[in-house]
Amino acid sequence: MLGSGCSLFSIKDSTTGKIDAAKVVRYIEPASYYACRAILSKAVDEEDREEKAKVVFNIARAVRSLATGTVPTTEEVEEAIRVIAPSKIHWAVFAADMSVIYENFFSSITATSRNALIFEALGELAEGCERAAKPYVTIGSYNSHIEESVKPFDRNRALMSPIADIVMGDEVQKK
Repeated sequence: MLGSGCSLFSIKDSTTGKIDAAKVVRYIEPASYYACRAILSKAVDEEDREEKAKVVFNIARAVRSLATGTVPTTEEVEEAIRVIAPSKIHWAVFAADMSVIYENFFSSITATSRNALIFEALGELAEGCERAAKPYVTIGSYNSHIEESVKPFDRNRALMSPIADIVMGDEVQKK
């Protein structure tokens, strides 16, 4: 797992000795990018890589949709990824890795601007996915790809609606 034993977030405030979340947020996008590149490297051929890139791109959209309203827990971020990802071991590991990246950041925040920083972190997590998928896909209009992979999401019915609206609205097409 990417996050296991990994010291991605070692920037500390010099006066308190605690992790400074505002300085650490910049490491989330590259961590997410490398996790997504790892999943794309599992592709058996170019067609499979394009399909995986479509899923990664749609995961980015789902994660970005969590950056509104209440702050999601690590479990909710992981579940949002699992809703989109195929039911395969490497995708389950990917979802866990992404949630570890989020958890490492989430658990370090003690700032008064906590929600804003967490929403920024979710945006960075999504940005890393988009950057990794970008060489393999472009945005177009379609609905079939994501409809096949959406599973029930149990945060609140209200949360599923923004994910469905965002993810099902545009299709990711082959480049």
